[in-house]
Amino acid sequence: MQSIQNYFRVVFSLAAILFTVQLSAQTLDSAKVLYNEGVAAIQEGNDELGIQKLEASLDISTSIFKSDEDPEAEALMTAIREKIPGLYYQQSIKKLKEKDMNAGYNYAVKAEQKAKEYGDNGTLEKTNNLLGNIYYSNALARYKETKLDEALAEVGKSIQESNNLKAHNLRLVILKDQSKDVELVEAAKAAIAAAEAQNDQDSKQKFSQLAGTYFYNAGVMAKQSGDNAKAIEKVTTSIEFNDQNADSYYLLTTLYNSQSNWDKAIAVANDGLKYETAGNQAKFYYELGTAYYGKGDSPSACQAFTKAAVGDYAENANYQKEHVVKCQ
Repeated sequence: MQSIQNYFRVVFSLAAILFTVQLSAQTLDSAKVLYNEGVAAIQEGNDELGIQKLEASLDISTSIFKSDEDPEAEALMTAIREKIPGLYYQQSIKKLKEKDMNAGYNYAVKAEQKAKEYGDNGTLEKTNNLLGNIYYSNALARYKETKLDEALAEVGKSIQESNNLKAHNLRLVILKDQSKDVELVEAAKAAIAAAEAQNDQDSKQKFSQLAGTYFYNAGVMAKQSGDNAKAIEKVTTSIEFNDQNADSYYLLTTLYNSQSNWDKAIAVANDGLKYETAGNQAKFYYELGTAYYGKGDSPSACQAFTKAAVGDYAENANYQKEHVVKCQ
């Protein structure tokens, strides 16, 4: 009796194994059919249907490989994975050209997701750039609608995706419009670093000048309002971004002189003279004369006022020499 029971157990086990093998083979066959149908659909121009078929085939072949480590299932799975990210990317491009922006965006997100998952670095880079441009376009549209916070959010996504230099520039413009000085400093540094990384010297110079000019103007306004401490802070920041603007050095020199900070005034004036054009240096020498006299260095003050005594500064510089410093 025991032997008969064992016999039926063996027979049943073999039948179960054979059934599983047959089912696996049938399922793999269906995966192959779906794959061929997907490829055919793509060749006929029906990309969306082709992707659906390939995704279905991928699900089946992946399931078989995970359970049975079937080499044929693995080969099919690998072949599909090599196609999927690029197909989503191409579909995104197609939809964007058709002005179906939502579908184009969704396919791009899918392409990025699949490229990361399957290690397709070539498609990942292209998709990052594509998404960067999509987010930049969204940001520009929001900016034109004066929805600045929304524009900043989209700009941030663009920079995160592709370090888009156009997006960096737009972020600086928005922060400038919002007078967000602290954020602008950090954004300008990031923009300059991005331009350097991409070896784009024109963009680097543009970012530097934008930030430098903004903080110079902020310094002028602070001085006009009587807040010299704030003016010094803003102009100093301006020079950090644009260190060859003679006007910034001159303004900073006058500010230090107004605070009787003679040594700093002298140092800044000498730096500014390096960048001032010939024929326009009298104003620097006049401020140097003021600083040296304030410091108690009359010989140096006389030399500076002598150099300042040209053009519009001649009368005042000569007065300082004769009646204030009393140069010999």
